[in-house]
Amino acid sequence: MGEPTFNQNVLEFAKNQLKDLVGRYIEAKTVHPVVSTMLPKNNSKLESFILEWCDIKNLDYKGEAGLQFSINSTDNEQRNSQFNNMSLSLEEISELSKKLPKPIGRKYTLNFAVTKDTILDAKRLSSLFDKDNFIVKITPIYETHSALENGYDVMTSYDDYDVYREFDQPLVKEGWNVIVFVPSKEDSDRITCGNALISNKVSETV
Repeated sequence: MGEPTFNQNVLEFAKNQLKDLVGRYIEAKTVHPVVSTMLPKNNSKLESFILEWCDIKNLDYKGEAGLQFSINSTDNEQRNSQFNNMSLSLEEISELSKKLPKPIGRKYTLNFAVTKDTILDAKRLSSLFDKDNFIVKITPIYETHSALENGYDVMTSYDDYDVYREFDQPLVKEGWNVIVFVPSKEDSDRITCGNALISNKVSETV
């Protein structure tokens, strides 16, 4: 949890410790660590972190590790609102993406956490990022207490693919590979990032 690019220990741990740690407890043919970043513009080590992670992904994990950029919108004004003006602009992210090595195995991911108000312009995305290196992932904002309290219009159904067609179909027509992730409700089954668990624990102890 949190923004991994501020924690240099992530790199050393993934490179030298994670596989051994996993091997102590489970038999896994593939270990798939993922760095998911909102690309904070005030992180002076952001570029070096991401480039080193790409090397770890491609070499140490033979392409099986992941790198995910939280894009969320193709409109910079909407992104600034969502990220409190703390993320790089789309143009800056695009320039950074051009410095990444060719992905081995899994492509890099452009993630869009969507609501019905999300601006996702497929042609603009194509002008900024290379389809040969990136895929697009459509992820609804989870229906958590926090999302509702902060006024996010979360998607109305977690089991109806049709509500996501408005986002993925234009991308597919543009030639993008698209993953549509339809989750269950985070607060009900606790399967996702863990923030709900912490939030619930805090509320119980206050």
